[in-house]
Formats: sequence, structure tokens, C-alpha cells
Amino acid sequence: MSLTDKKYYSNCCWVYMPHFPDSDICPRCGEHCEGELDKEEIEESSTSTSSLDEEGFDLLIEAFQIFRKYGNPYSPTHCEHDLLRVMIDPEIVSEEDKKKLEGRGFRPYEGEPCFGSYRFGSA
Repeated sequence: MSLTDKKYYSNCCWVYMPHFPDSDICPRCGEHCEGELDKEEIEESSTSTSSLDEEGFDLLIEAFQIFRKYGNPYSPTHCEHDLLRVMIDPEIVSEEDKKKLEGRGFRPYEGEPCFGSYRFGSA
């Protein structure tokens, strides 16, 4: 199977990237990203027994544990228009933790003192 025969998804919003590898732009958020193989391809090539669905809660919980180090707001999240916002100001988060959060699908959100995730904001 060639590279163009496989379905690739953005690693930021987990949406289908029909023009990958010619275009590395996520169709949802417009960010440059790496394409990842679809779920079936990953499961076929993986030696582990975990699936992407199982990793979803693990990644979300890990991200929330990082956020918890920086506060415990009464209303910690807000979700609309496929974007899950976590109401922790990126200015107080260490660069190391920002990198960890980005690896778990959360980035500082432009124009607001919070983090956002399209991956966890839409089904």
C-alpha cells in the first residue's frame, strides 16, 4: 500500500487530511501538523493492544492532571464550536508543561487566557 492509498488524520484535531502529504494543513484548525494513519492502520501495525479510543481518556486525564497543578477553577472547562477550552491561563504554565499539553491535544488559545483543544471538543 502506498502513502497515497492510506487515510491520514491531523494529530491536532483528528480530522481526515485528504491532501496529505502534499498539504500538511489541518482542515479544521488550519495549523501545520503531522498526518497520522487512520485507526485501523495504527491497530494493524501496532504491537500494543491499546486502541485510539482507549488512549483518548488517558490523554485527557493526563492533560487535566497537568492543568490541576496550576489551579482548580469552579468551572474549569467551556465547550462550543468544536473547541474545548480549559480555563487555565497559559502565562502561568511552564514551557515544559505546555509541550506536554500540546502532545495531549491542548494549545494556548489565541485571544483568551485559556487552552483549547479541537480534538476533545468535537466527536
